[in-house]
Parts: sequence; structure tokens; C-alpha cells
Amino acid sequence: MALLELILLIFVLLTALSIVWTTLQTGISPMMSSGKACQAMLASIDEGVNGPLIDLGSGWGTLVIAVASKYPHQQVIGYELSWFPWLVSIIRKYSLRLDNLTLYRKDFKNAELNNGSILFCYLFPGGMVALHEKLKRERLNEILIVSNTFALPSYQPTKTIRLKDIYQTPIYVYHWRPKCSLTPTTYPNFTSAQIVDGGLIVQPKNVNLVTVAGGHFPKGVYHAFDYSLFFENLKVNIAERIEAFSR
Repeated sequence: MALLELILLIFVLLTALSIVWTTLQTGISPMMSSGKACQAMLASIDEGVNGPLIDLGSGWGTLVIAVASKYPHQQVIGYELSWFPWLVSIIRKYSLRLDNLTLYRKDFKNAELNNGSILFCYLFPGGMVALHEKLKRERLNEILIVSNTFALPSYQPTKTIRLKDIYQTPIYVYHWRPKCSLTPTTYPNFTSAQIVDGGLIVQPKNVNLVTVAGGHFPKGVYHAFDYSLFFENLKVNIAERIEAFSR
């Protein structure tokens, strides 16, 4: 019995130390979303879902499991850095047989968000700043963001919901639309290209970045994006032509 108690004590200590270590890394300990917050966040989605739903900092799995249960035919992804809350959520996922849910033990700042349609988050002020910077730096598509308690800096929410609790907790809803820039954004190795039967075939890694609803070309035809797709190639080619002409 003493051995069992010792093993249990060591496990509890290691778990506590891991949470403390992760808290020092991220700036906040894993927090559970309340039942009211989960309901309000899910109810805030008043439009069709057309891509993965992503929980940034999924913690103990409270919200991400609710999302996966409500949308069984949609891909749901959760990112959590602290290993014990992540393990608890993994156990809950398999016990509920949520095959549409994928949980990564990973910092969302290093995650790929381009294909997501909705981002859920219960972070902290520093985490919202990091998310804002990540969106500005990496993302071109529009996306819905639903945040519990903490606002996205320098961005106006589309809607703010106040929970009927002691804190009147705010739920912020954003329709993220990147600001236009005159400086082209480049993606090295974004697409391959080859000549097949006299035609140029390109295969972009992320077709969402070169797809415009209601375009004049059939699906999969990117002639409208010739300049954008090969901007860097054209820039190099122009420099080479100018240099050759100047000789």
C-alpha cells in the first residue's frame, strides 16, 4: 500500500510540476470554459461551417469536445501545450468516440491555421496579442474568431455577448478580414509548375489563397492569378533582362 501511495504522490507531483512549467512558458495555467461560456460560444455561430473548427489552447477539452459533439461531420482540432490537460482531453475524446476530433500537444503559435473556418479561444491578453500578430503575418483568408473573456487588440468585434454570471463575462465575435497591403506577400515554393501537352499546369499548396468566388474561369484554372503566382520569378526575370539589355 505504501508503494502505491508513493507512486500516486510522484504522479501528482509530476503533474503539478508540468502544469507549473507550462504556465511559466505560456503565461497562464490551463483554464476550463464554463458551461455558460461554451453554450454562448457555440450559439454565436450563426453561419454555415465550411472548414475545420480550431480551439487554440483546448485545455481540459471542455469546449473542443462540445464543438466536436455539435458538429460530428466537421473536422475539429485542438491545440494544447500542457501535457496533463491534453492527456485528460485525449481520454475524453476516445471515451466519447469523437473520430472527428484531433488533439495536438502543441503551441498554437506554431500551428497551421490557414484552412480553419472558425477559431475558438480562451487565452489571456498576451495570447491574444500573439494571435493577432500571427493572423496579420500568415493569413489571407477571412475567418470567424470567437473569444472567451479576452479581446483581440486593435480590432473591433462584430458582436459582444455578455454572460449572465457574476462577472458578466464577455464573449467576443470577430469576422477577421486582413487589411490590404501594397506590399506583395510572398510564399516561397507555394506552387509547382510544368508544361503538359502545351499547357502550363500549376498545383498550389493552398488553393484557398488563389480562389475567388464568382470568378470568370472554371474551378482549378488560375489564369487570373498569373502575375501573383509567379511574382518572384517575374521580378528576377525582369532584372536579368534589364542587365542583359544594358550590356
